[in-house]
Amino acid sequence: MVKLTTSLKKELRTTIKNNLKRYISLLSIIFLGVMFYIGMKSNAPVLQDSMASFINETNYMDIEIASVFGFTDEELISLKKKIPEIKTIEGGYEQDIAIIFHDERGKNVEKNVAVKTYSDLKEINRLHLLQGREATKEFECVADGSLVGLGYELNDKITIEGLDNLKSKDCTIVGFARSPEFISVDKGSSHLSSGKINYFLYVHEDSFDLTDSLYNVARIKLYNKYPAFSDSYNKYIEDIKKKIDDLSTEISKERKEEFLEIKNNELELAKENYNNQKSNALTELSSAKAMLDNADAEIAQAESSIMTDREIDLYIAYNKSILDNTKEQLNLSKQMVDMIKNILATLNSSENVSVTDDVNALSSKLSVWTEKLRTYEAKVEELNKQLDEKRASCQNAPLGPIKSACDSAILSLENQIETLNVQITNAKNNINAINQVLLFVQSFNGSTATLQDYIDNIEKQYDEANKEYEKALKNYNDAKDKIRPQMKEAREVLETKKAELAAAKAEYENKNKE
Repeated sequence: MVKLTTSLKKELRTTIKNNLKRYISLLSIIFLGVMFYIGMKSNAPVLQDSMASFINETNYMDIEIASVFGFTDEELISLKKKIPEIKTIEGGYEQDIAIIFHDERGKNVEKNVAVKTYSDLKEINRLHLLQGREATKEFECVADGSLVGLGYELNDKITIEGLDNLKSKDCTIVGFARSPEFISVDKGSSHLSSGKINYFLYVHEDSFDLTDSLYNVARIKLYNKYPAFSDSYNKYIEDIKKKIDDLSTEISKERKEEFLEIKNNELELAKENYNNQKSNALTELSSAKAMLDNADAEIAQAESSIMTDREIDLYIAYNKSILDNTKEQLNLSKQMVDMIKNILATLNSSENVSVTDDVNALSSKLSVWTEKLRTYEAKVEELNKQLDEKRASCQNAPLGPIKSACDSAILSLENQIETLNVQITNAKNNINAINQVLLFVQSFNGSTATLQDYIDNIEKQYDEANKEYEKALKNYNDAKDKIRPQMKEAREVLETKKAELAAAKAEYENKNKE
């Protein structure tokens, strides 16, 4: 031990006096540190006792085991029999889900909630009620006491989405509580959005349809002779855990095999259903393809029968030329009738008559029509050559304006040839008629009665032909006024059918991809 000399004491007093504030600060820090240490040291047993009291009050579990393959009541009973240290074992179902809550500002917020089954008949993990009562029947639940801060009250309803085995989506809050499973502020982690649990909700187990379901957790209470938080307790728990792990592994293995067998059967059934559906779908697709092909053919046929504006013009011109030729032939017939009537009048007025002038007139008309016939035939021959050349030049024309121009030119040549053929037929008919009249006149034996019969017959034919002409002219005028609106309406219907066919083809392609 160092003995202080008088000079050293004097120096210490001087140093303390000159640094009195710093000296007092150091003493205060040391005093507070010692007091804090003493307080913590003395409060630790108190905190442990308080925690132990809460654990005993709620009968908090010693061990919890979970399995993705689940547990049955029989398996939990078997596990209890095989491990004598187990006092109580209870199965439960729990799942983390997202629930929409109304916050204190009235806005909807999504929070992660640990939903657990609960029953007032269960012994482990009893709730510490803050308000209300325990859930005693289906569709009742006990909520996290923190929800009171959000404005929730007793008898409010909470909507739970995402639990398939829940009988009803709504449950009524009958109590607010603290849970021994969520002692700290941090209620644990979750696989959902934010990664942590915000609230808990205990729903009465009758609210779940667990007939064909399995427990996914099991809570275990042991015969415990060791104080909580002690090393002996921790070692005891670890030893029991090892036994449980070994047995639960066997249970999980058996459950896994059963699970795989069920899933394999479901897979085989699904494959069979898939193959049946695929076969039906292929049949339907084949039928749909045939219907689409038929629709394509029908639309193509309809499209070919609908005339363009140019085709309508050519069609009208063609029919007009037929009518004009028919009118011309009727006029010629009228002239021949008048000529024969003139011959009859001459014969009735004198015994010595001559029909040379009439024969010469007919011969002149015959020459005119013969020349027209040669002109028409020569022009048809020339147009046929042009048509062959145009078809040859357009055979490999690219799609687009060039192809359209080629098709238009070919159509025009074909219509010109068809019109000329009508004129050729008309010319031949006129030539035959003139020849018949000439033959009759040249072979005339002077009988006026015979001539009158001939005139009557020709006039009758003329009148009938004229009536047919008038009828054809009326039909032509009616058709000329109606054909354009009809073709327009037909084109609109065709475009609608094309759009429907395109939609059907798109649907067919999508189904074919599936």
